[in-house]
Parts: sequence; C-alpha cells; structure tokens
Amino acid sequence: MVFRASHLCRSSASASGGGRMRSTPRAVRPLVGAFPPIITPFARGTVNEQVDTATLHANVTRYCATPLAGLVVLGSNGEFPLLAPKERVKVWRCVRSAVDEAEKGRG
Repeated sequence: MVFRASHLCRSSASASGGGRMRSTPRAVRPLVGAFPPIITPFARGTVNEQVDTATLHANVTRYCATPLAGLVVLGSNGEFPLLAPKERVKVWRCVRSAVDEAEKGRG
C-alpha cells in the first residue's frame, strides 16, 4: 500500500515545475518522486515479537518531514506474508494516523 500525503503531492508538483497539480482524483495522479519501502519495526521481548507501533509512528513522522513523495507500507521488506491480516491493518492504521498528524502539523 502506498501513502501519499497531500503536502508531499504539492511539493512534488512544484519541484517538477508544474505548480499545483490538477484537481483530479488521487487514484489517477501519476506517481512522481521517491516512494521508499518503510521498515516495520517489531518489539523485542513481546510475545511473538509484535509490531512496535510507537516506533513505527515515530519513523513515519520523521519520513513526513522529508521531501519524499510518499511511502510504501508493507512492501518489499518481506514482512507482509509473515503478518496476520489483523497485524497488517494495525500497521496501515498506524501509518495513516502518523501521516494525518504530520499534515495537521503543517496546516
């Protein structure tokens, strides 16, 4: 899953010289810029080494302060097939929450 924060979309449009992006639905906007896969941290010492959502939230908050165009969550680091569906949802919700909070802080 790819998360694109609105402030990141605006900065990638202006960086390419296009000014503001057209008012088109997010689903059809071109993916322009860097979208790194992010690491899913696990808490050591917990039963089954559960996802460390506090560290994940802090990491995403830091990523949002960079000029990245977006983030690839649960992609290409190999953790996706090892997580239960409930754990995947937990990760996506944590990342969405961190991105939303970062956007509010910029607003």
